[in-house]
Amino acid sequence: MQQRVAIIIPTYNRKKTTERCVNSLINGTYKNIKIILCDSDSTDGTGSIFENRNIHCSINVGSDSWWTAAINQGVTIARLEAFDFIIIMNDDIDISKTLIEQHMEKALANRESIISAAQNTKKGVFLGTRYISLFKYPVNLWSEELGPAMEVETSNGCCLLIPNHIFKRVGIFDELNCPQHAGDVEFQLRARRMGFITMSFPDIVIHQHDATDYFGKLKLRVRDIYTHKGSPLLISRHMAFGKQLFGSTAKYILLGIYYHIGFIRTSIKAIYIALRNRHFR
Repeated sequence: MQQRVAIIIPTYNRKKTTERCVNSLINGTYKNIKIILCDSDSTDGTGSIFENRNIHCSINVGSDSWWTAAINQGVTIARLEAFDFIIIMNDDIDISKTLIEQHMEKALANRESIISAAQNTKKGVFLGTRYISLFKYPVNLWSEELGPAMEVETSNGCCLLIPNHIFKRVGIFDELNCPQHAGDVEFQLRARRMGFITMSFPDIVIHQHDATDYFGKLKLRVRDIYTHKGSPLLISRHMAFGKQLFGSTAKYILLGIYYHIGFIRTSIKAIYIALRNRHFR
């Protein structure tokens, strides 16, 4: 008998994109699934996709729920309903009919692991990231052809399978400190410190679409750039990620030179682009 799998999809005002992803899952080879759409108060009908379908559901997580809070509400439902495995999935990816079946095959053989699909991008097939040396420099791992599974420290959270028992030990995603960005990697680093690794499989491939004009949609005020929940420069996100990567806030402050410099560079670049394009309000 197939294990029960809950698929959590956060979404907002992208009915066509979400519907395409949902239809790919429903028409896939793995049938024992429940799709939980976590809709942030869409106005285009996205939340009505499952109106006449009893198996799947859509919940309105509210307009103030960013990626992490939306995911957490879906995870809470899946855990209350005692699903064996939970998949976190973005809707802006192309997937094969056998994606969930492939994930489950790997999950059943690696029960103490988070399972990640490889991501086909313009730069190549991305597997995940490892962090090396005392200063935890990030090294992105790529694959040019199908190969063996690879242990990574973090992978992009656009398609992650997480066994329910890992949530029981690790807890849910950190929506307080990482409401929009880095919630996926912070969780994987936290899980790793508790003995759960992330495995990336080059034979499970998804196609990642191009990034959207994030600053254009955000419309931040200059004074909010380091405090707004949706800002990629949120200070709490920067510190929460570093704490899990280095093991303590003190170590991160002392040894996270690479990340501090990167944060400053990103700040300068983001503010320049935003001001030039009038993305701040």
